[in-house]
Amino acid sequence: MGLTTPYTEKSFRDGPDGKRLFFPFGGRKNPYVIPDAETEAVLFAKQRMMMRLMLAGALVAIVVANQFTRSGWTSLLWVLPLILVIFMGAFYLVHHLVFRRVLSGLERLDRTFAVKNSPTANVRRIGKAFFIILLIPTALMLALGLWFVATGPESWEAWAFVVLMGACTAFALWGLIVNFRRQDGDEA
Repeated sequence: MGLTTPYTEKSFRDGPDGKRLFFPFGGRKNPYVIPDAETEAVLFAKQRMMMRLMLAGALVAIVVANQFTRSGWTSLLWVLPLILVIFMGAFYLVHHLVFRRVLSGLERLDRTFAVKNSPTANVRRIGKAFFIILLIPTALMLALGLWFVATGPESWEAWAFVVLMGACTAFALWGLIVNFRRQDGDEA
């Protein structure tokens, strides 16, 4: 089993009516119905190749971003998002070209499926204690970062710190909300 095989396997699931389904982007909406084992083997090989390509592309993007910022003529704050947009656009285009012929003849279901490994399900498995422990220091660090921004000299580092801690605090709050909804009986 390779590094990308578990991620590739998550793209294939059994539907409620027993049909084998393929979710090209690992999501849960509008899957393709796989008619036979041969088609599934072709789709699996192509999906595994795309996962390997995505991993290699991410490593190349990190090296390219590092080289751009070392040259001194650019900032990491705008290079990383630019490389991410280029990388994701190229990945989507290659994915479309690789799967176009195989998926063109398959039936596509027009419905959404619950996924056991969705982000919400993973957050529920982690539990409330983790998110409480995460929320306290990140909220304090966010407050400290806001204080630095308000009282200190203008610097991108302080703003970057505020954005990072704000994202961590938002993630912790989201995790708590998901877990408390579960406690109230909202399992959907």
